[in-house]
Amino acid sequence: MKALLIAPPQWAAYGMPRRPVYPPLGLLQIAASLEAEGHAVRFVDADAGGLSVHEVERVALRWRPDLVGLTATTTAFPEARRWAARIKAAADAPVVVGGPHATALPREVLQTECFDAVFQGEADRTVAETGPRLARREAGVTAPGLWRSASQAPPVRPEPAVLDDLPLPSWHLVVHPTRYLPPDARALPVGTVMFSRGCPAGCRFCQSTRLFGARVRYLSPERAVEHAWHVHRTIGAREIHILDDCFTADQTRAVTIMESLRNCGPSVHWAFGNGLRADMLQSDTLAAMRALGVHSMGIGIETADDGVAASAGKHRNLHQAALVIDEAHRLGMTVWGFFMLGLPGETEATMARTARLSRDLNLDVAKFEIFKPYPGTELYEELVGRNAIRSTRWSDWGIHTPPVHATRGLTRGDIWRARRSAVMWFHLRPKVMIGTLAQRRTRVQVALNARSGWFLLKTLAKLV
Repeated sequence: MKALLIAPPQWAAYGMPRRPVYPPLGLLQIAASLEAEGHAVRFVDADAGGLSVHEVERVALRWRPDLVGLTATTTAFPEARRWAARIKAAADAPVVVGGPHATALPREVLQTECFDAVFQGEADRTVAETGPRLARREAGVTAPGLWRSASQAPPVRPEPAVLDDLPLPSWHLVVHPTRYLPPDARALPVGTVMFSRGCPAGCRFCQSTRLFGARVRYLSPERAVEHAWHVHRTIGAREIHILDDCFTADQTRAVTIMESLRNCGPSVHWAFGNGLRADMLQSDTLAAMRALGVHSMGIGIETADDGVAASAGKHRNLHQAALVIDEAHRLGMTVWGFFMLGLPGETEATMARTARLSRDLNLDVAKFEIFKPYPGTELYEELVGRNAIRSTRWSDWGIHTPPVHATRGLTRGDIWRARRSAVMWFHLRPKVMIGTLAQRRTRVQVALNARSGWFLLKTLAKLV
């Protein structure tokens, strides 16, 4: 079987075109599962390759795949749907889809005629087991987690308990590794790894639990080292970013993995691409991070208001967060703070307190996102039930685009303006600007930070 795996354009997540931050690791893992069964795979990343749908149509016409697979976040789904229709006609092959949006809304997705099946949740094994049968257009293909009809739900596929059994991701399929540009990288190309899956935190705004479950499953330290060496050797990665949703849920195991990487892994720069939880970061865990060579980490804080945090299911201790940030700074790490504006229960006063908190904490960077109630989350169900969703055009649901929901006592314009004020008052302080310049240690950092600054200015210019 020949499988064409496609990452459609992601620009809607940012409100404007920009280079991707990371390759879709999930597609590379699925590609590895297919290749392990002897199938031929081609991987296309629209944004990294700068490809139009017409150009990918020509790829499909020349290569004639037997199966086409796409992944899609909520914001990318309209483009995924458009690309699927065009490529299905060109390739004359079944088209399947997975990822966060399809996992959350399989029935709605299957009502789109361009998709023949939805893979829900962790699809590594499901695609390898059923892909060839779908490609042959066999009737009656069923499996846990495989949706063929909007009217009949399949049983849920259990998450794989042992991650070591999964093959190493197919990094050799990445054609342009230096075109992925995370803003805090010190060196290119940057590779990514996930040493665990699952998150027990229960935040009501997050899709992770629907994708990976609440039980955290880890790679063994030995297999983690293999993953690191694999991405280092395959694409020449000079830096590796850890993308786990909750890597430090078991801090003893996390420290053991980091010690193994320090002793046996490649000598590269390290960073955490996702926000960490301050209540899951003890001093010895931070020390192990720094000993490994981690230069950048983020803390998910979200809001300064306890009531807003409780409504969002975000359990955090602001005093603990301040201590962790100070300790990370003492160890020489750059610290990002992640905040969310427009959560249920927000007022102009709570958003102003969140902006002040960002300035009071010893943060190097503050990222203010506008809350989006993504499908598959508890808050999505709550707001749909209250008839509070104001836009169902999925391309509007980016983290840097206006709100799509109504919050009692606030207009969407209030939230939009609060973000502009928070961003400007944090980043335009002399302390932050001087500190940012002082921490730039490589030419890559300078270039990437300049790109990020320009993007930030453009997003601010759009706020009215």
